[in-house]
Amino acid sequence: MEVHFRRLIQLTVASEEKILVAVSGGMDSVALLHLLVACLERPRDRIVAAHFDHGLRRESIEEAVFVVQRCQHLEIPWVQERWSTPHGPGNLQERAREARYRFFSAAAVEHGCRWVATGHHGDDQGETFLEHLLRGSGLKGLSAIPFIRPLQPGIDLLRPMLFFFREEIHQWMRSQGLEWREDPSNHSDRYVRSRLRHEVVPVLATLAPQVRRQLLATSMRMARAEEALSWTLDHFWSTLEVETFGSGLSLARSALVALPDELIVRVLARCSKELRGGSSHPLGSRALDGFLHMVHSPVRHWRMEVRGLEISRDDTKIFLCIAMKAPRRKTNKK
Repeated sequence: MEVHFRRLIQLTVASEEKILVAVSGGMDSVALLHLLVACLERPRDRIVAAHFDHGLRRESIEEAVFVVQRCQHLEIPWVQERWSTPHGPGNLQERAREARYRFFSAAAVEHGCRWVATGHHGDDQGETFLEHLLRGSGLKGLSAIPFIRPLQPGIDLLRPMLFFFREEIHQWMRSQGLEWREDPSNHSDRYVRSRLRHEVVPVLATLAPQVRRQLLATSMRMARAEEALSWTLDHFWSTLEVETFGSGLSLARSALVALPDELIVRVLARCSKELRGGSSHPLGSRALDGFLHMVHSPVRHWRMEVRGLEISRDDTKIFLCIAMKAPRRKTNKK
């Protein structure tokens, strides 16, 4: 494992680039830290460990102490932060993730790191693929976890463990006599991810013994298909004669209807993102199917609203703009 990991790092990370390593204290992140120390030249000058304490479990303080002790043993600099606002509106896991990556980004900038490395591995990839499959995700969702993705200008997120599996990592850790801290939530059946790991994947393995590698390979094929479709849309974008008017966009219907349906719905998604100032606003399958029906319909004039997006058509153009909310009527209270 170490030989393959070293080769992967050599092909990805330039000799002078610094890496911020996200270390939770779990097996995967501790293995990542030790592997990078073993494989990089001058690791003490090129690695900064980063630990984000979400403060959601009583074990988190002990995990933070463990990470500091690991860094001291390896003589690696480290940074830590404890989440100050774990309670609030919205999805807790999503807010925790956003807070964690804000910390990683800020720490990477502060320490001059070109990369932020996390310990996501091949089993994480397969479980993410299945989780997104259950949600009815499209190609982008089924592409699951990318090996590299931009985090912010000049800094990329790197998952160097993505081509290794939990069992391989466990064996390597044991062979090195290394310890880690186990997150109790990994064994809880309260979470879909945990049930996929402990119930669904083992059943699938009885039908296809190589299911973990097959899930990884499938997600990679999905990622390549997603990349090809994005490239194709870029290639045909100019044919759509996109024009702005006020707060909206117009498209040439004849060029749009000539595209395959998958590209047509991607045009809708891209226009929606552009009209919303770059923010993503996922559209459901019913909305996409309704848009396809209207685009192909022989009816020459129609209007529809999709998730706050107003869409209409005349003989030659399709118009899109953010739907204006009707003003609230005032009522007289007696």
